Amino acid sequence: MAPNHRASSTGSFIESIQAARKQLDNMALGTPDSSLDGSEASSPGNSPVGSPASALSPVTPSISVDAPVADSFAFAFDIDGVLIRGGRAIPEAVEAMKVLNGENEYGIQIPYIFLTNGGGKTEEERCGDLSKQMEIEISPAQFICGHTPMREMADRFKTVLVVGGEGEKCRQVAEGYGFKDVITPGDIIKHNSATTPFRKLTPDELKNSRERDFTDVTIEAVFVFADSRD
Repeated sequence: MAPNHRASSTGSFIESIQAARKQLDNMALGTPDSSLDGSEASSPGNSPVGSPASALSPVTPSISVDAPVADSFAFAFDIDGVLIRGGRAIPEAVEAMKVLNGENEYGIQIPYIFLTNGGGKTEEERCGDLSKQMEIEISPAQFICGHTPMREMADRFKTVLVVGGEGEKCRQVAEGYGFKDVITPGDIIKHNSATTPFRKLTPDELKNSRERDFTDVTIEAVFVFADSRD
């Protein structure tokens, strides 16, 4: 039974690829796809492809706004070992990005995003680093860090403890997300060093950590923004 199952899966995959190729052909030729109803068929006024939107679009911002964009599929890439190896871009990955950005036989852009479980930097900083490595311009909307989803909780919690990263970076990221009152472990240690008898703040950490009275402070949530060093 196993061989038949694999054959069935392979056939389904091939059919999916063929369907995607057919749609790309129709998009390039401006021909309505018979599998779509009249409301979704391609036409000059109602095309299944659009143009890159604002910075919130998962399409490289430097691409011409006149280029068509596929809207029925997209790619999500891990970074380490997939696009970058040993701090350098994998050559084939750079070429793949060019294809997705419209350098293909159809002249169509394919949306894509980058995912990483790393944190401790803003999406803008991550984009700047990856843009240099991949030799393309990447929008922050295309980059999802491990802590990016926590942005949605900024209005839910007032006082939060943010753990991880180096120095004040994770606090800055959290405040950039809109969190109103961000505490770090350094703040707690600065207030009462006895809480961590085996962890002493460096002079810079002591200077940058914020002095406050924790007597009446209620921490509503704890967020791990990066690998903890505390």
